[in-house]
Amino acid sequence: MQTRGVHLQYSFQTTAQQGAAVDHPLFDLLQAVHENGSIQRAALALGASYRHVWGQLRHWQELLGEHIVVWEQGQPARLTPFAERLLWAETHARARLTPHIEALRAELERVLAEGRCTVAGFHVPPLPEGSALFARSLKPLLKPGRHKLIGCSHRSQGLMVAPGNPLALASLADVAASQARFAWRQNGSATWLLTQHLLEQAGLAANQLPATRTEDSHSAVAAAVAGGLADAGVGLEAAARAFGLDFVPLARDDYFLVCLAQALEQPAVQALRRALAQPAWQQAVAALPGYALAQPGQVLSLTKALPWWHFRSKKPGPG
Repeated sequence: MQTRGVHLQYSFQTTAQQGAAVDHPLFDLLQAVHENGSIQRAALALGASYRHVWGQLRHWQELLGEHIVVWEQGQPARLTPFAERLLWAETHARARLTPHIEALRAELERVLAEGRCTVAGFHVPPLPEGSALFARSLKPLLKPGRHKLIGCSHRSQGLMVAPGNPLALASLADVAASQARFAWRQNGSATWLLTQHLLEQAGLAANQLPATRTEDSHSAVAAAVAGGLADAGVGLEAAARAFGLDFVPLARDDYFLVCLAQALEQPAVQALRRALAQPAWQQAVAALPGYALAQPGQVLSLTKALPWWHFRSKKPGPG
């Protein structure tokens, strides 16, 4: 019997990848047949013709040396046991590997973009009462007068949990009490800071959350929960919904763009601000789960947009 090798590859393109999906036409085809029980309906789901799908089935059967679909006139199409095992293995491997793939993609993008950043994005909760944690972390990076903010959006952050929330987790205190496996974001990221802030508010220490793993993105945390590698993690509602997870809101994020003050006059930055003000972009953002517009494209004073900037710890009173 001739063996079949598996080759994984990736490409560099002009547009960024959304999430960390690893697509392959064979598994898209198998999934479509499995879900629809009909080659005709599978073709419709894939946006292809019946003839094309049937031709692809024959191609993959010849390449693999195995039958992958059982089909008789008047009977539902179904995957062969071999194809079912293949689809099951790919689905579970994808769930385990997605965090690592996302980390690789993010690291390569960081290196490619190094030294070419005119505008960067960051997010913080409103913090009307101030936060020594956020002030200590962000004040060295953002200087009033030197940096300007550009409004963008609000986003909902919270616990990403398995469908149905089987552990009934409603807060970080619940995660700590239940000893649920928790996926942290990488140390120093804005979501890591938010998690630390929420723990402080709840009177909890970071070591009370059992650190199952650390991930480099919202999608990677969601993939870890979806793949059964963690019970919960803090991240965006949009990422949770994309992976079919339940979501427990914990905080609202303000998402800003930041640039040097003199960069506001650059044509690219002006074009960006105009794009943020366009109805098409705003409609796309408003359609995302957990997102809402927040002064998109407007130039904001750093100290006014971040009311905690002047936050000072209160001096202790007389004993």
